[in-house]
Amino acid sequence: MNYDEKLDLILTKLEAIAPSAPVPVPTEPAILADFVRPFPVEPRHGAGTRMNAPDEKELILRARYGVRWNGDVMSHIEDEAWAEINALKAGDPLVTKVYAETGIDPTLAAVLLLTGYLEPMKHDQYSLGIAQANRRAKVHQTPQSWIADMFAIMRGQPIVSGGDAPE
Repeated sequence: MNYDEKLDLILTKLEAIAPSAPVPVPTEPAILADFVRPFPVEPRHGAGTRMNAPDEKELILRARYGVRWNGDVMSHIEDEAWAEINALKAGDPLVTKVYAETGIDPTLAAVLLLTGYLEPMKHDQYSLGIAQANRRAKVHQTPQSWIADMFAIMRGQPIVSGGDAPE
């Protein structure tokens, strides 16, 4: 028996033992999949340290720990912010409706919620209107463009202010 015949025999036996698994179908990534509440929260990543460059990945990592780009800790709003993020991830119709109507990037919203730059939604009519307006003002931004704007403001450079969702 030569080498090729032995190899064929081994491969045949292996297929009989463990049939090849079906190829997994690629799925669309879940909304806000990177946003999982860290446990334990201490030590808080980036606390007390200002970011030295506008980096989206660092911004998101800090936000998960409730730390702003300038190093401030925003732990007092974490529970409400995580509740809104989890409701959005779960597809809560009250929350997803506002995000669909305003067109804000969910990742940017999560960052801004966890760092206190965006108020969590309340479901009375007045607060809901304010939540929609605040989210609509950020419609054309991403986490990277937002942090770049913060650095531009810090350096005294002009930026284009927020727009409105397309009607």
